[in-house]
Amino acid sequence: MLVVSNAYQELKTIILTSALYTKVFQKLSIYESYVKDLSIQTRLLLQSLEDLEKEANQRVTLLENKLKKANASLQHYHSLSDLNNTTGNIDTEKWKLVHETLDLKQDLDCLTSFINIAKRTGKWDTKRLQLKTLPVDRIIGITNDNIQISNPLHKEIQYRDERIQVLQAEIEQLRKMQNDLLKQTLNLNSLTSENELKGQVCFSLIINSFK
Repeated sequence: MLVVSNAYQELKTIILTSALYTKVFQKLSIYESYVKDLSIQTRLLLQSLEDLEKEANQRVTLLENKLKKANASLQHYHSLSDLNNTTGNIDTEKWKLVHETLDLKQDLDCLTSFINIAKRTGKWDTKRLQLKTLPVDRIIGITNDNIQISNPLHKEIQYRDERIQVLQAEIEQLRKMQNDLLKQTLNLNSLTSENELKGQVCFSLIINSFK
């Protein structure tokens, strides 16, 4: 009876260990998927910032080239009327350059503020993102509805770098637990087989004692 009781306890331990192993494995899969999604969203945000900066540099360069051409054209006009007309064109071009540059700077400041608020609050509220030079969807790459779908991501966005490190550390810990549980399961299986053999021997001895 003692052998049977021990075998039952060991079998019960194996079942509980197997359930814990399954739970740890599921949690490990969830964390790995979460870290992957978080990394993708972070790269998307960085790429959007790079695209905006590139677009801004291109616009400024284009406007500067236009202004240089307008200034260079002054050398080809000799009459006062032509000079006045050219000066007016240059002033107009300069006015456009100044205002487009201001609009672009405002967009950059607006996007920077938007990102800082998203980091602090964990929400991407694109309705408040008012841009003058570029469409919101072109810069962000995703709509507000899509942002709301990824709710867990945006609740943790302000801590994305720290969260990635924490989650990776927890994944490593879960992997270690998984390996330890696997070893324990193998050991318990070995002990169970050994006890079953002992039980069979004891049973044979008991039967033989009655002969």
